[in-house]
Amino acid sequence: MFSHRLKRELEALHGSPPEGIRIVKADDDSSIMKEFSVEISSQTYKQSKLTVNIPDRYPLQPPSVRIQTRTFHPNIDAAGNICLDLLKTGPGGWKPAVGLCGLLLSVRILLDNPNCDDPLNVEAARLYREDLRLYHQTALAYSGNQLDQKGIQEKENTLKTINRLSSNTNSKSRP
Repeated sequence: MFSHRLKRELEALHGSPPEGIRIVKADDDSSIMKEFSVEISSQTYKQSKLTVNIPDRYPLQPPSVRIQTRTFHPNIDAAGNICLDLLKTGPGGWKPAVGLCGLLLSVRILLDNPNCDDPLNVEAARLYREDLRLYHQTALAYSGNQLDQKGIQEKENTLKTINRLSSNTNSKSRP
């Protein structure tokens, strides 16, 4: 039963992957892949390479996912470990209904929307909170030009607009 589900999920990822997600290397020797590489492109990061390992008890246990591309990010450590609840078992963690596609989409979203309240990389979280421009410059230098400059500029503009609107709202609400 589980191998049929995994096969169906892998076929869907190959046939019609979500935007920004592409399987780039797979072990084609077996009928069901247990490890494969994925390339994820987000608004901020271009072509981040990940390795996905499927446990024998999938979907009851989550896959393990590591980023192979050097990445400066609040929720990714130097070894490529990712801090994401869906990669953990237990309450609030992995649920079989999420599936591979949902998990990879969650990693893609995390790349653009770090959780600075639960960082693996404390320095990246600090920079993201205090100086977004410096954070992006550091990430660019660290990653070797894998960042999407247009996406970064759009994100910075959006955050500036949100901050401006927030300060306007706060000043109007004061007596």
